[in-house]
Amino acid sequence: MFGNGKTRRPSRNNGCLSGRLTIHSSRTRFAGRLNSGVRPMDTIPTDLQILKVIYKQYVRAFRERESVEPPRVTKIYVPIDVPLIAQQLRTDPDELFGRLYYHLDHVYSYKQENGTKVHLFAFAVGEDRHCINFPYLAAVLAERHSQHRREFLAIAIALLSLAISLGSLVAQALSGGA
Repeated sequence: MFGNGKTRRPSRNNGCLSGRLTIHSSRTRFAGRLNSGVRPMDTIPTDLQILKVIYKQYVRAFRERESVEPPRVTKIYVPIDVPLIAQQLRTDPDELFGRLYYHLDHVYSYKQENGTKVHLFAFAVGEDRHCINFPYLAAVLAERHSQHRREFLAIAIALLSLAISLGSLVAQALSGGA
């Protein structure tokens, strides 16, 4: 049993022996990593995390299009620095590009009535590469936040009703039951 602070046997980790660690020391290191805000490089950010980071990083660039030199071809498509976003998310830049180009754009792109396709993420717009449709990104984020609030409210109501039911059951048991 390891729950009592005893040490573990040396284990194989990628072909080499690791030192003897106590459960306590492992927990302490893990808690320290959580509290430091440092995440390992192999984390997989959620779609919402990706979109939030892009929004926060480029909202100023979208609003100040006229001051950008050289000016962008279009205001709504903002070029993004995929490696920079990947670094902020502590993930691989190629993986992030794939998520944007093959997954998120596929999920959120649509055709208008006149046949024009609207993209969330475009590989190139004019001379700009790796562009995000910023107003559409803002709309997607607003919808995702609204959905999150609705789901949270439903869970909160369910938990409240469970608490009331349990309280009623306990009160009935304490009063001698019927």
